[in-house]
Amino acid sequence: MLFESFDHGNSLRVQAPAKINLYLEILGLRPDNYHEIDTVLQAVSLYDTIEFRRRPGGEAVELAVEGQPALSGGADNLICRAALLLRERARILGRAGSCTGLSIRLEKRIPMGGGMGGGSSDAAAALLALNRLWKLSLPRQDLQPLAAVLGSDVAFFLEGGTARCTGRGEIVTPLADPLRRHYVLVTPAVEVPTAMIYQQLRQRRQQGIGLTASQAIATMNFKLFLESLMEGQKTSRSGEHREVSLAPWFNRLQEVAFDGFPSLRDVYQLLEEEPFIKVQLTGSGSTLFGVCVDQGMAEDLAARLKRRLEDRKLECQVFPVHSLAGW
Repeated sequence: MLFESFDHGNSLRVQAPAKINLYLEILGLRPDNYHEIDTVLQAVSLYDTIEFRRRPGGEAVELAVEGQPALSGGADNLICRAALLLRERARILGRAGSCTGLSIRLEKRIPMGGGMGGGSSDAAAALLALNRLWKLSLPRQDLQPLAAVLGSDVAFFLEGGTARCTGRGEIVTPLADPLRRHYVLVTPAVEVPTAMIYQQLRQRRQQGIGLTASQAIATMNFKLFLESLMEGQKTSRSGEHREVSLAPWFNRLQEVAFDGFPSLRDVYQLLEEEPFIKVQLTGSGSTLFGVCVDQGMAEDLAARLKRRLEDRKLECQVFPVHSLAGW
């Protein structure tokens, strides 16, 4: 995350990034009714911008949202919930005296419902930013329990970079990310309810299709994955020798989402016609990403895809991005 202090230290601006799933395996249903997952997440350079301003003389937290009229700016917003959780934690520790009221402005760029964790990133940004703005100086490990309460992906966004996430997603193991990778993100104008995708996955398992494994390591050869992050070369579809990671890309939810939303498969097939190293769905959708070898390739393919999508009257947002290191 990128932080910029201004107004003599009374305000803080944060760039909260999106993520993609390089790998996602769904395991059994937990006793708490969440699914056990094993995933590798990558932070990428598509950002929401959040400004936090101190408001002395009270504890009110006010949030204004720009760029996404449908997003609530009330107390149910994850940014507000994060602020209130952190204040309560500070109160327990006897440090709440510095926790002033807040005026918050969110400029929303990460598409909602695209599987890129925008809400979770915003919540993590709030925890990290207010820890600074309120001068609480809490270590990162003290923020992790708050992140777990807010949502499964929030803990990842406290770390960023590339990480393996297990449990509900709240157990984060940062990974080395030696290569700067480039991607093109394509988000169709399709809302894919995550709960529905998981329900369909469970139905498939009950029908004996066998979409899950008892142990994550049975389906993710994690030693291979770590080695592949260091791998240097792969031959692209065009036959050229390119520098790229050979991560074993996989998303257990991809075919389930495609069956439920055939328009996603249509966009996937269009991306497959381009010289990407790999095309994959992130999370439960609706965003797809194509893996590129360099910035030039990402920018060229993004421009070409915009034209092709418009020609086919497929309403999508297209973003050329690169991977981010941890913060």
